[in-house]
Amino acid sequence: MAMRGRILQPEHCIEHYQNQIGKGDPYFSSDFPIQRGYGFFSNLRRYALPLMIQAGKYLGKRLLTSGRNIVEEVSQGKSFRNAARDQLRQSGREITDILRKLKEGESEKDTVEEFDDTDLTATGKNLGLKKRLDHVKEGKIFDMCGILHTDLGTQPRFLISGMTIRVRLLKAKDEYTLLAKSGNYRLQIENISLFIRKCDVSSSTLVGHEKALEQSLVQMPFTRIETKTFTLSSGLKSVIIPNAVNGILPSRMILGLVSNSAFNGGFQKNPFNLKNYNLSYISLSENGVQIPMSAYTPSYKNNLFARNYLSLFTDLAQNNTNVTREEYKNNTCLYVFDLTQDFSASDPFMNVARSGDISVHLKFDEDLLETLTLLVYMEVQSHLLKSIKAEMYSLTINIKHYGHSNIVKIST
Repeated sequence: MAMRGRILQPEHCIEHYQNQIGKGDPYFSSDFPIQRGYGFFSNLRRYALPLMIQAGKYLGKRLLTSGRNIVEEVSQGKSFRNAARDQLRQSGREITDILRKLKEGESEKDTVEEFDDTDLTATGKNLGLKKRLDHVKEGKIFDMCGILHTDLGTQPRFLISGMTIRVRLLKAKDEYTLLAKSGNYRLQIENISLFIRKCDVSSSTLVGHEKALEQSLVQMPFTRIETKTFTLSSGLKSVIIPNAVNGILPSRMILGLVSNSAFNGGFQKNPFNLKNYNLSYISLSENGVQIPMSAYTPSYKNNLFARNYLSLFTDLAQNNTNVTREEYKNNTCLYVFDLTQDFSASDPFMNVARSGDISVHLKFDEDLLETLTLLVYMEVQSHLLKSIKAEMYSLTINIKHYGHSNIVKIST
């Protein structure tokens, strides 16, 4: 929060926060000369700057290399336009890759169609697994770092004073976490740390908080994540799941299919191997209205799945993704549904809450050969309420899906 053209005064803070009572936290206040900035660059410094500093030397060298390559290709007869376009695309891919590796703790993607290959010999085809082995073989200690993928951890606002947060981390069983052809391995956490940033705000802001809290609750909008699973028995060819969602409806849903044995954990099964399983029809029904109006009808045998692949871009509101068409078809087959009227599930404002029920309809080209688990990820727009009295927000994180250990060790 910042004043434009004048010094911040306590009475302005009090007016600002009292004006919000019953309205939540507006992104722009036109009645008072106080504005809070939101936009494309609101989180850029927090997330991108540390990575850019670490990767700065590499990025500079890569850009210089691109320039030299353009000159060489032009001298060989290639047009400047085509040479520049090709080199910029290649540079963009490499820069994106290095930033992603820094952020994800040097993780390596599994090889397409080889997610369940646990052969670590020369004949093994899962190159990603072999590269990850270098970090952990012979019981080496390795470290990882990343943000907590929690509802409150991903929203851009600061929590006000007096709010107690309790974090509980649950470790998944080793059969789920690790891939191995044979043997008995375990993941041992040697040390784990949680780093939290605290900010000292002006006394005027604190007074404004206290005065507003005397009359109403704090309403902090954030996106609440919910997940559900449904078991699909082998032999089925068509499935309708009525009332998959009841009550307050989500703004976005993402669905994926995984082997039930992998979902329950097994050293030889990759729980992130989201295959297409020859699905030929998928749609949702919200209060009797089909979504999308024309259902997704992919034909993976004939490589016809562009429309639902496009949903990774349109319904997630992103211009790029690190999932290729081949990866999507074979191992990262996700179906995304933005359930808002104007495709605004990713926008920084709240939509009007909707209630009712959502059903899921699936069809397959062939009978299912094994029992599957349908994973349903949902984003629900919510408010965190806090009174003047100290409140406690309990948070449970299952490391089954997100590991945030600082120092871990794999041993037999």
